[in-house]
Amino acid sequence: MSDALWTRLTAPFPALAVTWDVVSVDAVVDEAVVAPRLRREAIVERLDRHCGVAGWSVTFTPFANGAIGCTVEIAGVRKSAVADALMAGPAATADAALAVSAASFGLAVPPSAVPQRVAFDAEAGIALHEPELVGDHVAAVEAGAATAAGPADAPTGPASAGASDDDSALDVHAADVEARGLSREGLVMIDRLVERLKESGHGLQAARLLVRYGGYGKDAEAARALYGALRALLKHGDDVEVEA
Repeated sequence: MSDALWTRLTAPFPALAVTWDVVSVDAVVDEAVVAPRLRREAIVERLDRHCGVAGWSVTFTPFANGAIGCTVEIAGVRKSAVADALMAGPAATADAALAVSAASFGLAVPPSAVPQRVAFDAEAGIALHEPELVGDHVAAVEAGAATAAGPADAPTGPASAGASDDDSALDVHAADVEARGLSREGLVMIDRLVERLKESGHGLQAARLLVRYGGYGKDAEAARALYGALRALLKHGDDVEVEA
């Protein structure tokens, strides 16, 4: 593998390329430990872009205990890894195995992405929020995303890209969000509302709304509805009941 290809493959990933897997649960305090990994889409995008679709391959091997093995081959070099079964199911376990295997090639999460404890909804079986990442690279990427779109009163319409071509390629999750007709400015506004709700002691209700709407919403209409629900919660607080 050439030094140039290695450098491109191991370039830093932005915060939105990171997802979190529940690895253990403390039911006594309704908390879970979540571990970071790169999203499958981010890994595939990076490898397709710099190795070519035919320049790399991946093989999965399931085990009886629910664990899944993964072997990635790039330019004749093979790296293998095994991921233990995750609560989220086989698909998430396979994605985790891919992430571990890719990490052995240097495709890694930002340094600030470390396992953390978060609130956990035992009934729904899900973590109620994802940890926030900090660091110069993450801050720079998110600042670029926040300034890339024009002003908006609520989430609506696709935003124009303002990041570099490489950052756009890395930010696979953001591209998927925009493909559903959402604006980056709208996402920033939702994030700010959620932060204000956390500060006001309504983080749990906000997290339940995010779960109900599937994150930022499957389309612009759902995103606007989520935005309205979050604003109502911020304005009326405990008078708004949010079902689990």
